[in-house]
Amino acid sequence: MKRTVRKLGQQDFRDRLKRVDGHFARHGYSKSVIRNRNERPMLWTFIAFVWIFFVISVAENRDYLEASLAQGSLSTELHDYVLYALTGLVVVSGVALGFHLVRFLFKGRDFRGASGSVLAGACGAILLTQAPAAALQDGVSVLTGTSQLLASVVSNGAQDITGIDVSDVRFASKAMK
Repeated sequence: MKRTVRKLGQQDFRDRLKRVDGHFARHGYSKSVIRNRNERPMLWTFIAFVWIFFVISVAENRDYLEASLAQGSLSTELHDYVLYALTGLVVVSGVALGFHLVRFLFKGRDFRGASGSVLAGACGAILLTQAPAAALQDGVSVLTGTSQLLASVVSNGAQDITGIDVSDVRFASKAMK
């Protein structure tokens, strides 16, 4: 059987290219196989929360840090260096959060990495550290069931509904027998 050799043209090349790499044929560049996706979002959220909580604590408690250094056994000449290092930590952390923000805003979903999780953890730490102490205490008392606010809402709500006695209402489920 004799084999014939024919010269391939540009259209033959394009057809083969579509079969081999359709993305390159349409867009002109190969689709990246490596994804920079965040495989552990909760871990990075927790890490960022702890990191930013620590940085904010350092930034807000300078007087306490100076008093603690004065009581310690570290020489006086080194106190400034410790404070400079902590200031550098705060500045570098701010710049890193800025980079994560830019990466989150301007990169595609597959190329953001852990930036969204880091920003979520940082926002959580900022909200927790900047919230008034009274609001935090009220939130904890609502969770533990000792809230006066919650008790007043329940008692006022029961009085506002006329004709319905909710004083002996019990919650039950099908699983309870």
